Amino acid sequence: MDAWVSLLVALLLVVVASVLFFLRGSSKKKVPQEPVEEKETPVKAKKKPGKNQKSVPTKPKQPQRESHKRYLCTLKNHTNEVVHCEFSPCGNYLATASEDRTLLLYKLKTIMEPSHPHRRVNILGDVPGRFCISIDGKYVVLSMQMTTQINVYGISSKGGKLLKQIRAQPHHKQPINAVDFSSNLKYMLSCSSTDTRINLWDIKGNVIHSFTTNQMSNQMARFSPDSKFIAIATISTETKLWELKEDKKGGFVSLEKAIQGSSSGAHSKTVTCLDFTSDSKQLVTGSMDGSWKLWNIDVNYKLNEDARCIRTSNEPNGKEIQYLRVSPNNQRLATVSNDTTIIMWDLTNGSIVDTIESAHDAKITAVSWSRNSDVLASSSEDTRVHLWNAKI
Repeated sequence: MDAWVSLLVALLLVVVASVLFFLRGSSKKKVPQEPVEEKETPVKAKKKPGKNQKSVPTKPKQPQRESHKRYLCTLKNHTNEVVHCEFSPCGNYLATASEDRTLLLYKLKTIMEPSHPHRRVNILGDVPGRFCISIDGKYVVLSMQMTTQINVYGISSKGGKLLKQIRAQPHHKQPINAVDFSSNLKYMLSCSSTDTRINLWDIKGNVIHSFTTNQMSNQMARFSPDSKFIAIATISTETKLWELKEDKKGGFVSLEKAIQGSSSGAHSKTVTCLDFTSDSKQLVTGSMDGSWKLWNIDVNYKLNEDARCIRTSNEPNGKEIQYLRVSPNNQRLATVSNDTTIIMWDLTNGSIVDTIESAHDAKITAVSWSRNSDVLASSSEDTRVHLWNAKI
């Protein structure tokens, strides 16, 4: 009996323990899991420069060339690089040549009109280079870049017409980099760079004299305004003048060296360009050394008297002078380097009159003065030609 009682008590204890365990487990509350908040990455505010910190300055915008006090107008009629521009000596028109294979003629009477009326001469089979205009404005002598050819165009009120194509071979073996017309309308000259040959032609296109400078390369050649001399710039630091000898009837006899080139006051690097004053008594030379020089060539060269350097002026930034032109009134000089800036100088004292920065959007190829020296034209690789007021 006692055994059964003990067993029953044990079973009751087990049952009670089980019930208590069950009730304890069910009474526990489930704690809901809190959602994880996504932390936003804070945006760092730009720090203002402190007292000791310097702010980086922004580049100032270049002034519009149209707002320059000398700006007159822009000729936009070419579609490729403009290689040369030239006012006619007679003062009637402006001519421009481009790698778009055209020669454009603008009458000065109508050039300022909004449409810039002009005559077009198409250059077939080649690309035009430097050219010159006869003193009477009736002819344009145009060199070609791809061949050794020279084209002569007759100019009339209706435009231009090809009169003659001069085949310069075999006299020139390399393309021609300069041509010029004598003021007496008797001669033309052509200058080749790498074969160093200078050719003298009669007006009919016949070679009457040919020689080499033997200076590795020729930079430029030009007749003096009185048609008596030819100035030649070569790779050397000196400029040499050759005299045209004629007989009593005015026929060509010979071309003789007149001025050897002065070592006193000479440039320190290659002479790249040159131009005469209108009275043929002075010569201006530009050089890779970043200077231009004014020379007195009105000397007794027959007694071996050499040219004298009157004045030297330096390009402000030391850049080499690539091209220059003297104004017809001998008062001004315009120079350009291998960039987009034009500098106007006072030829009488060598001071800078004005600097036109960013005159073009690409390298300037040439400048030219109008007959009255009031307007300066500039051509560029940016396909544009600009006109500038030079009388202020």
